[in-house]
Amino acid sequence: MKKSNNNLIWKEIEIKLICVGIPAIGLTILLSYLPKINPLADFNIIVFMVINVFADLLSVVLPTGVNLSLSFPFMICVLLLLGSTATMWVYIPGVVVSHILKKKEPFKIIFNVSQISISVYIAGLFLPDNISNIVLTRDILWILLVVVILDFFNFAQVIKIICINRGSKFFKTFYEIWIHEMATVRPIYYATGIIMAICYQAQGIIGALLVAAPVLGAFFLLNAQNELKSQTSRANTDALTELGNRYALANWWKKELSYIINNSKDLSVLMIDIDNFKKFNDTYGHDIGDEILKLVARTIKKCVRQTDCVFRFGGEEFVVLLPDSNIDNAKQVAERIRISISETKIPHLNNVSITISAGLSHLTSLLIEEENDIPDELIRRADKAMYMAKQNGKNQVQVYI
Repeated sequence: MKKSNNNLIWKEIEIKLICVGIPAIGLTILLSYLPKINPLADFNIIVFMVINVFADLLSVVLPTGVNLSLSFPFMICVLLLLGSTATMWVYIPGVVVSHILKKKEPFKIIFNVSQISISVYIAGLFLPDNISNIVLTRDILWILLVVVILDFFNFAQVIKIICINRGSKFFKTFYEIWIHEMATVRPIYYATGIIMAICYQAQGIIGALLVAAPVLGAFFLLNAQNELKSQTSRANTDALTELGNRYALANWWKKELSYIINNSKDLSVLMIDIDNFKKFNDTYGHDIGDEILKLVARTIKKCVRQTDCVFRFGGEEFVVLLPDSNIDNAKQVAERIRISISETKIPHLNNVSITISAGLSHLTSLLIEEENDIPDELIRRADKAMYMAKQNGKNQVQVYI
């Protein structure tokens, strides 16, 4: 117990040291460097500064979870061409503006600015006094070393915060994330930044922009695509339970039903209704009713396969589509759901339990031959079986015959 308390104390001290130390060191570096040049006197710095603001705003999150942004390649490019001070002038406004627009907390803005200042300062120590003597195509190994040093110290500060939050070991976490990043996004960053710098040396700011413009355009299109996917997902998702809604259910029928019929696959439909839900709402209020809906939704999801699909049909009703499930297998799933929900207690309601009534229907060859609107008929049959379960005393599963 004493050891545990000591660990907590040291963790709090470590957090305070990092939260105070990094901003203190970073801001000291920043305030000592920024007055060294007037960015408004250098057209190239102004152009890079403006573009970097857009670059930081146009970050893209890939399906793998990796975050892509052109702002770091810009930092590499400017560091190699113009040195540490110009890099701070170019990079930091982009971070500040994008963080403000994303409504991040002031401390996070200060921390990130300080973290960047420290990384740029350390990497700048490895650059020659006269940067114009660097020939990027000739000194590529030296350039790569500077870039890796810049990235290493920037990355290390981020990982340290992650380790404190997770309670994980620094070197192990750093190695795991670094290896993953080096296998995905870091080489893209390095190559883009160095190529922009080489093009700048050959053709000036126009050369760098010729590299940056199509990449920014691609990021813009990826952002638009991600936003479209996000809007589509929101349109198909019930906000309360995070299950698919009736619109998503209709889309499922359109996409999957013809395949199931053409390949003679099994399909069972389960309709679920929470027993006495109106009484819960009237007795305990709608907030408790919402909690019950979310609890039931989570329980259903836990009881089905990944290939099964769960939807909120409306009110306290749910629909579960069970492809490749005959009626016997589907009934086992339905019973598993019913038992799991009945065993779930609501602690703040004196361990009141919830029950459901469920109805099952199954896709048959006769149904395919006779019915034009198969989805509606399957839902109607499952709903009728569920009504039978209600009539027979609730908390049970009935199969449409």
